[in-house]
This record gives sequence, C-alpha cells and structure tokens, in this order.
Amino acid sequence: MPGMRVRSVRLRLVHVLLVPWPPKRKDSKESHSSAVIGLAWKCASSYHSSWELSDSEWESRESWRHLSQFIDRGKQFLPAESYADENYSMGAAGLGQINMFSPLAHLNVLWVATRRELHWFLQSQYRILTNSLDFSLGFSMTSVDVVSSPNMSSVLCVAQGESRDVSRAKVFSSEVKIFSCPLLESKRFDLQILAAAHQSIFSRMRSVKQGIESAVNSWVSALRPLDAKFQRLFQLFCNYNVTKSEFEVGSASISIREELLRFILSGRSTVVGDASNALDQFFTRPDMHDQLLIKEANGIKASIGSIEAKLSSSVQSQIRAIVYEIEELYGLVRAQECTVTDSILIEPDMALRLYSSSRILFLTFERFIAHVVKARSRLNDFLAWIRGTATEIRARGTAADSIQRQHARDRRCPHGVVCRITDILSKPILSPCHGVTDLKLDHRKLTECIIGVPLSDSLAAYSIPSKKEKDYPDGGGTVKSALQQTFEIAAALFDQPRSVFSRSLCAMDMTFEVRHSIIALHTRIGVGSESPSCDGYFSPRINGDLSLLLCPYWVLVVRTITLTPGADALEINAIPSYVLDTASEANDRPASSNAPLVCLQAHLRIPNGCEVASLAFYSGNNLLSPNLDIDVGLKEEKQSLGLIMKQKRDNSVIEELWKIQYDNVLFEVCDLKVTSHEVRIATSINRDNFSTLSPTQVDDDNIDIKKRLICTRDSSIESQTSQLGLCGSRGTGGVLTFGPLSALEIFDLEEDEDADDEGDEESCQVEEED
Repeated sequence: MPGMRVRSVRLRLVHVLLVPWPPKRKDSKESHSSAVIGLAWKCASSYHSSWELSDSEWESRESWRHLSQFIDRGKQFLPAESYADENYSMGAAGLGQINMFSPLAHLNVLWVATRRELHWFLQSQYRILTNSLDFSLGFSMTSVDVVSSPNMSSVLCVAQGESRDVSRAKVFSSEVKIFSCPLLESKRFDLQILAAAHQSIFSRMRSVKQGIESAVNSWVSALRPLDAKFQRLFQLFCNYNVTKSEFEVGSASISIREELLRFILSGRSTVVGDASNALDQFFTRPDMHDQLLIKEANGIKASIGSIEAKLSSSVQSQIRAIVYEIEELYGLVRAQECTVTDSILIEPDMALRLYSSSRILFLTFERFIAHVVKARSRLNDFLAWIRGTATEIRARGTAADSIQRQHARDRRCPHGVVCRITDILSKPILSPCHGVTDLKLDHRKLTECIIGVPLSDSLAAYSIPSKKEKDYPDGGGTVKSALQQTFEIAAALFDQPRSVFSRSLCAMDMTFEVRHSIIALHTRIGVGSESPSCDGYFSPRINGDLSLLLCPYWVLVVRTITLTPGADALEINAIPSYVLDTASEANDRPASSNAPLVCLQAHLRIPNGCEVASLAFYSGNNLLSPNLDIDVGLKEEKQSLGLIMKQKRDNSVIEELWKIQYDNVLFEVCDLKVTSHEVRIATSINRDNFSTLSPTQVDDDNIDIKKRLICTRDSSIESQTSQLGLCGSRGTGGVLTFGPLSALEIFDLEEDEDADDEGDEESCQVEEED
C-alpha cells in the first residue's frame, strides 16, 4: 500500500526441488539431469471475438456445448460420499462451484523441464507426453523458459546456460526450440474428459486401497483380545496332550474348531477326554469374568460395526464411482471410434478390458462386504456362547439355589445360537478366492479362522486364473488382486495416448543470424478480421501490407544484441502464428491474405554505459482461471516489457527496473527462412527507424518508459546475477539476485511513483547467506 513501510526480514530460504520421479542417487548423473530447471503453466483460452473460425472449429465448439450437458453427471445419483474428498472447487462467474479437475474445466498444461526432457502434464497431473530437449548446452544449462501459444499447439523452449571463458569471465548463451503438437488443439475437449477421468479413477483407487487396508487393520485390532484367548486355549490343549503340533494358525484353528464342536455335542464325557479339562480351565480363568466379557464384547461389536459402516459408506461408494466413470469413458471411446478415423487416443478393446475389470472389482468387493456382515453375525454368536458357557462352567458344583446357578440360567445361550455355532464349526472355512493356485495362510488370524470367515484373505496377493467377468458371476480372486488388476489395466490404457502424441510432435530449431546474450519470450493475442469491433489485442504498427497483421496470436522474442563494440540494442521480433503452424504443417496459411513467411522486427538502442541484466514481460489477462465459460471472450490488459538496467556512475553501479510500453513501436518486415527442421531469423536494421532508450528521456514519443530504483552498490563489489519476474495480473514484480548475499525484492508496480519518496517504496526483502 502506498505510504506503508515494510521492514526487511531475514529468513533462511527453503529450497524445494520437484522432479518427475525420485532420483536414483544424489551423486549420479541421472539425478543431476532429472533436476527441474523450468516450469510453465498454461490454460487453453477461448477465442477472441474478432477471430474468424473455420467450420471445423465451430463444429467442435457446438459439439462440446451440447456434450458438456451430459458429462460429469455422477453427482445426480451417486452417493454423496463419492465426492466427499474432492475439495478442489473454484468459483467462476455464472458457473457456481466447479471442481478444477472436472471435465468441464478448461484444459490446462503444466510443462516441467529438466536438462534432458520436457514433460507435459494435463490438468497438472496426467503426463500425456515426454519429449527430448537435445540442447547442446549440456550441464551448463541453468534454466529453461517455456512459452505456449493460446491454443497450446505450439511451444517455444529457451534454454539458457552460463559458463566461463579463458579469462574466467561469465559467458551467457541460449538456444531456442519449437515444439508443435496439433493434437492438443484438435483433441482439446476429449483431453479434458480424459484428464479428468485419469485424475478421478486413480485417486479413487488409492482411496479404495487405503480404506480397505484401514478397515482390515481395524479388524485385526478388534480381534486381538480373542486371538490372545484362543492362543491360550491352544496352549492348554498342548499341555493336556490334546494336540502336539506347534502353534501355526492353520493347524491351531483346525484343532480348536474340532475340540469346540466335540465339546458342544458331547459335553463332559469320555468322548471329549482331556480336552474337557482344558476347556474347564480355559473358561474359569480370571479374564473370563462375566463383567470383563461384557466389556470386551461391547468393544468388539462396536469396532466391527464401525468397520462395516465405513466400508459400506465410503469405500463402496468410491468403487461405484469408479465403475460409473470407467463405463462413461468406455462409452465415449466407442463414440469416438465411430466418428474419428485417425488419431484414436484409446483403443476400444482396452477400454472394454478396463470396464470388465472394474466390474470384477465391484463384484469382489460386494462379496467382501457380505463376508464382513457374516463375520459380524458369527462373532455375535460366538461371544454370546462364550459368555454363557463360561457362566455355566463356573456354576458347576455350586448349590442349586446359588447365585452362580441363577446367573447361569439367566445367561444360558439360546438353542438357535448353539445350532449356528455347531453349523459354523462343522463346515469348512469360507474363502474369498475361487480357483486360487498359490493359497497361503500366513496372513490369517486365529479368531477369523475359528469363526470360518478369514477376511484378511481379501488383501492377499492371490493370482486370478482368468480376467473375464463372465467367469466370476459373484466376483473372483481377492479385493487386492482385483484392485491391482484394475490399476494395471488403467495405467496401460492411459499410456496409449502418449504414443499417439509422440508421433504427432514436431520439433524445430529457432536460430538467429546475430548472436544474443539475453532473451525473453511472450505470446500476444492477435486480431482475426480487418475491422474488429472490440479491443484487447496486439496490433503492431508496420510500414507495409496490413494483411500481415491478421493472425490469431503473435510470438514475441526480445533479445539483447551487439551492433558494434560498445553499442547494444534490444531486438523485438514479432512472429505471426501461421509461421509456426506452417512450419509444423498443422494448418495452412490464410488463403485470403496469402501471407508470406515473414516476421516483424524493431530495434531500440541501449544507452552507452548501460547494460541489460535481465528481461521479462509484464502481462495481464483474464486467462488465469481454468473454469471460464467457453464463450468468454479474450481480452488483453496491461502489456509491457520489463528489464533490469545497470548504469555506472562515478564509483557506483545503479540498478533500475524499466517498464517499456512497446505496443506503439514501429516494426519493419523481415523475411524468414523456414525449413523442415529450422526457423532462421535475420537481423535487419533500418537506421531511419531506430529509437534510443535514455535514462532521462526517449527520442520517440511512441515509447513510454517507467523507471524504479532497485539498488545502488559500489562498483568494486563483484557483479551479481539478477533475475527479473513480473506478474501483470497482480501488479507486482520481483528481482532475485544471486551471489554470496542472495536477495529477493518484491515491489508493487501499480503504485504511483514519487521522486521525492523513493525511499518509502513498498518492498519486502528476503536474504540468504551461503
């Protein structure tokens, strides 16, 4: 805020390194080459009202306008719990709350650049493409700047490196490459649906896995008291020579089930033998007291009930949503198969496999829920029988009218419960696996084996002999195997578009006849008609054919070049969009204008004694939200060029931020040399149209410059590298200075500058000492 003084704060900067995958070793070259040195994000924009759209573009827009009414309809009938975790909603004017990962959100791409590769992430999560950069700078590369066209069909990458010559002086170099991927524009709406499905399906599968594992862990924890009791019972059987095997869940559960069944059917008879003595000792232990059993039973029942409720409400709803979304994806793939003859992103057979696998997952989980319900019912019967039997055995040998006898009569287990217990113990254990070939019991718990419902089998990694849904009418294998199979098929399905995009990618080099030291890239919205009825676009001033200006967007390349020793200049190159489209063979040039392969070029002389340390564009627009309606028109706002200018005065060096309004600069037409692998830009200087920037005034009335003092330092101090960053939408800027004392200065560019109050400018400085 104007007039507010912000105190400098010293903080230790925390450096966060984002890499596409974990590095192998810190000292390996692979780890060094995977370090992220460039990030860029772009949202697909709408059309400017002056653009003349082709029939195919109009058809695509109209098709999406109708299709968007029928997608993402799961909220109309799926349980609310299916969307409980999706809190990434953003508000948009007239659109309410729209999830930023919804297929209704505009397509956006995050580019992540390393020293070797450029990764393309749809909706910032789904990696759709990875291409090699092949810059010759190698490990001297310090940063990669990425600039995209509004439709994201063309991307320019600038790699900047820093090295030292023989005299140990710093030498800056850079390379420019053009990557064109026309499918990003033609498949824009399909990719919105695909990226949303990728994010939703994988996030839901992770939620299912976490929910099931959490439920099973709670199940094991709930059964731990009964496990301890049954282990002591098995030890008693071993002490009484009822069984001589060592403790192992499988054999121990079989022995306990047999002796309990014999005890229920025969009671204290010679048939039971020594096992009756072991059972008497087991039921009369102190931990089998009635009050303790009641408390323990209530805790187990509550835990099992909460597990069942959690699985039925949250996990089950997520699986239903997975099946629904995969079914919708399969339908869209089949529809595209009927309408698209080339560049099919997903094969219908693979989508059908994924749908069948999701159905198997759903049926398997439904059976798992049924087993949870059955296990809860069996546990209730076992707990009631254990309590009644313990009370009855404690009452043996007491008087007929004793309180123990009265309690035994009151807590006598109903005949129906006894019949169900005997039925459970006489039948084999229920297994959730059909046709399993590698059955192992190491994961099972003793209690669940005794009650005959080993729920831990549902997370065992059992192999499924068949992957066809018809072979498993009630689900096949385990939940873990079904979930893993669905995950693998989904990963293979979403890998298919990458090969399609890799084949459509075109790479070219952009070279210049005159070398430069610093370079910056930017895109501007162009005008599509000769008489536009609106504003908010870039229309450069030229001496020549005005039909050259009719293009959807411009790519601006600003460089600092050396004209003669000691004489530097800013070169502004405005490259029309059809140059990149023609180079990548994505579109034809406008037939009406028969536009040649040219660019526009302007030069601004840098004053003597001044040096440009960094370049950046200052741009503001309405394209920051991914949820804009498709009919919202483009409109550019404030646009300027920012640079850090160093000037030597006496024994000091003054660093200033210059903001240059370049819209009214007069451009000259310059021919381009375009081949199948290179775009070459020549430098053509018109001495009659050559403006000179001055620290005090400008000799061209069409150029507006605003200055701001950054710092003043002694000339004896070693020169430090500065990097400029500008944000037009927020009206702020920042200068990051590297060296023994690194500093970050953030300032407000919109406040009115007063020469008398330069010391009261709003700033925030963060310093870091090595």
